[in-house]
Amino acid sequence: MGSGSPAGVFGWATYNGQGGDIFGVLGRTSTKGGYDPNNDATAAALYGEATAASGFSMGAWGETFSSTNGASGVRGVANVTSGTVYGVHGESKSAAGYGVYSVGDLGVTGDKSAIVYTESQGPSKMYAVEATETWFEDFGFGQLQNGYAKISFDPLYLETVMIDSAHPYHVFLQSYDALTGSSLTVRKGQGFIEVVDTVNLQSSVAFSYRVVAKRKYHVDERMEATKVPIDVFMRPDLDANELQQLNDHWEREDYRLLVE
Repeated sequence: MGSGSPAGVFGWATYNGQGGDIFGVLGRTSTKGGYDPNNDATAAALYGEATAASGFSMGAWGETFSSTNGASGVRGVANVTSGTVYGVHGESKSAAGYGVYSVGDLGVTGDKSAIVYTESQGPSKMYAVEATETWFEDFGFGQLQNGYAKISFDPLYLETVMIDSAHPYHVFLQSYDALTGSSLTVRKGQGFIEVVDTVNLQSSVAFSYRVVAKRKYHVDERMEATKVPIDVFMRPDLDANELQQLNDHWEREDYRLLVE
């Protein structure tokens, strides 16, 4: 293959204003199989693989120039309602790579889970904690000496957050020696905290702390409304007709075909 922009599959579609379905590339398969390219039973509507050892190569590339809500560069749908199936499956064999990498916000209507291995039941879900605003956290341990301790925050952590008079941080303390009659108080500094025992000036209490600060460049975000279809993961208590009515109520006409 010569120089230029090599592509295993390249598709391009332009909108003529007449409506209807428009696809740069459309793939569909009804055959049951795996996704291993070395397996004769493989069934793939669209399969992309990048084998270059270096450089910027792509197994699949999707792009949209539409400003319409819901336009997708790549869209994958698993239509079966049972089993462990994937609308989109991304995989990286590099320890430093990403199976899926998002430039910009990542939105899901279901759970965000880390899949971990457990000895008692095998792969299991660990769920992400959600918040109304964009907070970054750090945790640590400390111990008083003569009733006092100073904890400096990780400089790398401080590079990721905004801390000023308009965006103060939170600190939560937990003492591990309640029998001494101690009372811990925190004094907040710029990039550090001081922990003081206001009862026992000779205290050597051990404690842990949790600091929570606003993510840098995202300090004013709070539960922003977004134009996405209301689906069965958001409202599992509704049937298809009720979901359709709810989407109509919020004037999400662009997504009517996506809500089933």
